Amino acid sequence: TNKLLDDGTVLDLPTYFSRYNKPFWITEANQAHGDFDDNTGKKQAAYIQALTGNIIKSGKVDAFIAFKLFDSQSETLGKRTPDTSWGLVAQKLDAKNSYVPGNLKPAYTQYQSIISNYSKKFK
Repeated sequence: TNKLLDDGTVLDLPTYFSRYNKPFWITEANQAHGDFDDNTGKKQAAYIQALTGNIIKSGKVDAFIAFKLFDSQSETLGKRTPDTSWGLVAQKLDAKNSYVPGNLKPAYTQYQSIISNYSKKFK
Protein backbone atom coordinates (compact mmCIF):
# COMPACT_ATOMS: atom_id res chain seq x y z
CA THR A 1 0.00 0.00 0.00
CA ASN A 2 3.07 2.23 0.04
CA LYS A 3 5.16 3.28 -2.94
CA LEU A 4 8.80 4.31 -2.72
CA LEU A 5 9.21 7.33 -4.99
CA ASP A 6 12.31 8.23 -6.99
CA ASP A 7 13.17 11.05 -4.54
CA GLY A 8 13.29 8.55 -1.64
CA THR A 9 10.00 9.53 -0.04
CA VAL A 10 7.24 7.03 0.59
CA LEU A 11 3.73 7.62 -0.71
CA ASP A 12 0.88 6.04 1.28
CA LEU A 13 -1.44 5.24 -1.64
CA PRO A 14 -4.74 4.76 0.25
CA THR A 15 -4.26 8.01 2.18
CA TYR A 16 -3.26 9.93 -0.94
CA PHE A 17 -6.26 8.78 -2.95
CA SER A 18 -8.76 9.14 -0.08
CA ARG A 19 -8.75 12.90 -0.71
CA TYR A 20 -10.84 12.29 -3.84
CA ASN A 21 -13.69 10.76 -1.80
CA LYS A 22 -14.07 7.89 -4.26
CA PRO A 23 -13.97 4.13 -3.65
CA PHE A 24 -10.38 2.89 -3.66
CA TRP A 25 -9.73 -0.59 -5.01
CA ILE A 26 -6.52 -2.56 -5.22
CA THR A 27 -6.84 -4.88 -8.21
CA GLU A 28 -4.61 -7.45 -9.84
CA ALA A 29 -2.55 -7.82 -6.67
CA ASN A 30 -0.24 -10.81 -6.33
CA GLN A 31 3.32 -11.85 -5.53
CA ALA A 32 5.56 -11.18 -8.54
CA HIS A 33 5.30 -14.27 -10.79
CA GLY A 34 2.98 -16.00 -8.32
CA ASP A 35 4.63 -19.17 -7.04
CA PHE A 36 7.13 -19.55 -9.91
CA ASP A 37 10.16 -18.84 -7.68
CA ASP A 38 8.81 -20.91 -4.77
CA ASN A 39 6.96 -24.08 -5.71
CA THR A 40 5.75 -24.49 -2.11
CA GLY A 41 3.61 -21.39 -2.64
CA LYS A 42 4.47 -20.05 0.81
CA LYS A 43 5.98 -16.78 -0.45
CA GLN A 44 2.90 -16.04 -2.54
CA ALA A 45 0.60 -16.76 0.43
CA ALA A 46 2.74 -14.60 2.75
CA TYR A 47 2.59 -11.74 0.25
CA ILE A 48 -1.22 -11.94 0.06
CA GLN A 49 -1.41 -12.03 3.87
CA ALA A 50 0.96 -9.05 4.34
CA LEU A 51 -0.76 -6.94 1.70
CA THR A 52 -4.16 -7.66 3.18
CA GLY A 53 -2.92 -6.75 6.65
CA ASN A 54 -1.77 -3.37 5.33
CA ILE A 55 -5.06 -2.86 3.48
CA ILE A 56 -7.16 -3.60 6.56
CA LYS A 57 -4.91 -1.47 8.78
CA SER A 58 -5.29 1.52 6.44
CA GLY A 59 -9.10 1.39 6.66
CA LYS A 60 -9.20 3.24 3.34
CA VAL A 61 -9.40 0.44 0.77
CA ASP A 62 -12.84 -0.61 -0.43
CA ALA A 63 -11.89 -3.73 -2.41
CA PHE A 64 -8.94 -6.07 -2.86
CA ILE A 65 -8.88 -8.36 -5.88
CA ALA A 66 -6.16 -10.93 -6.43
CA PHE A 67 -4.60 -11.51 -9.84
CA LYS A 68 -5.28 -14.45 -11.19
CA LEU A 69 -7.53 -17.18 -9.90
CA PHE A 70 -6.09 -19.93 -12.17
CA ASP A 71 -2.62 -20.61 -13.52
CA SER A 72 -2.28 -20.27 -17.28
CA GLN A 73 -3.23 -23.28 -19.38
CA SER A 74 0.34 -23.63 -20.65
CA GLU A 75 1.39 -24.37 -17.05
CA THR A 76 -0.87 -27.44 -17.15
CA LEU A 77 0.98 -28.59 -20.27
CA GLY A 78 4.33 -28.38 -18.46
CA LYS A 79 5.44 -25.02 -19.88
CA ARG A 80 6.19 -23.33 -16.55
CA THR A 81 7.43 -19.76 -16.92
CA PRO A 82 7.29 -16.62 -14.77
CA ASP A 83 4.17 -15.57 -16.70
CA THR A 84 2.19 -18.79 -16.18
CA SER A 85 2.29 -19.30 -12.40
CA TRP A 86 0.27 -16.34 -11.11
CA GLY A 87 -2.82 -18.33 -10.14
CA LEU A 88 -4.18 -19.06 -6.70
CA VAL A 89 -5.42 -22.39 -8.09
CA ALA A 90 -3.56 -24.80 -10.35
CA GLN A 91 -5.28 -26.24 -13.42
CA LYS A 92 -5.37 -29.80 -14.67
CA LEU A 93 -6.79 -31.70 -17.60
CA ASP A 94 -9.73 -34.00 -17.04
CA ALA A 95 -10.46 -37.24 -18.91
CA LYS A 96 -11.92 -35.24 -21.82
CA ASN A 97 -8.82 -33.01 -22.03
CA SER A 98 -10.76 -30.06 -20.66
CA TYR A 99 -9.11 -27.65 -18.26
CA VAL A 100 -10.57 -27.91 -14.76
CA PRO A 101 -9.53 -26.59 -11.34
CA GLY A 102 -6.58 -28.44 -9.85
CA ASN A 103 -4.90 -28.14 -6.47
CA LEU A 104 -5.61 -25.13 -4.30
CA LYS A 105 -2.40 -23.24 -3.57
CA PRO A 106 -1.54 -21.85 -0.12
CA ALA A 107 -2.31 -18.36 -1.48
CA TYR A 108 -5.87 -19.49 -2.26
CA THR A 109 -6.36 -20.71 1.28
CA GLN A 110 -4.97 -17.40 2.58
CA TYR A 111 -7.22 -15.38 0.27
CA GLN A 112 -10.25 -17.47 1.29
CA SER A 113 -9.44 -16.84 4.96
CA ILE A 114 -9.18 -13.12 4.32
CA ILE A 115 -12.57 -13.07 2.61
CA SER A 116 -14.29 -15.00 5.38
CA ASN A 117 -12.61 -13.20 8.30
CA TYR A 118 -12.43 -9.64 7.06
CA SER A 119 -15.18 -9.10 4.51
CA LYS A 120 -17.10 -6.98 7.02
CA LYS A 121 -14.19 -4.54 7.20
CA PHE A 122 -14.40 -3.89 3.47
CA LYS A 123 -18.08 -2.86 3.62
